[in-house]
Amino acid sequence: MCCIAVATALSCCALLWQNTVDGPIERLLVAFVVLGAVGVLWFAFGIVGLVAFRGSWLTVVAPLIVVLTAVLGGTGAAQRFGWSLSKPDFERAAQTCEPSTTDQRIGLFTVTEVHQEDGGCLFRTPGGFIGSVGYAYLPGGAPEPTGEYDETYRPYDGVWYRFSGW
Repeated sequence: MCCIAVATALSCCALLWQNTVDGPIERLLVAFVVLGAVGVLWFAFGIVGLVAFRGSWLTVVAPLIVVLTAVLGGTGAAQRFGWSLSKPDFERAAQTCEPSTTDQRIGLFTVTEVHQEDGGCLFRTPGGFIGSVGYAYLPGGAPEPTGEYDETYRPYDGVWYRFSGW
């Protein structure tokens, strides 16, 4: 059960990191698959442990780690933490808003594209499953979508917005 708890913690750390930095969806899926495999092992060894050894406090460690990860990821706390560490770097990059289509690091985040749009600056991150996602610096406020495939913006932090689109 100690090995299962460590494997659970490592998988959950990978999930939180991907959530924190808005990482590629492929890595997120791999972390979920590994966590699922560890969960199957936990269930099998947990049942054996309960029957053969009448339980152990180690049996509850892995589920507690998963619950803590779900709370941190589900509430957005992990992503907000990553944003708070990276915001000064994003603000510096938004001031110049140099267009780019090459991957670069801004704070903790990998940014795949930077371009000027809608009176501000858009920073695309690789976290989208279908379409694009990222952060938008829009000091004049977010524009209304004009078409079916336009980016949609939701307020995030002052003049910063999260966006998604095609």
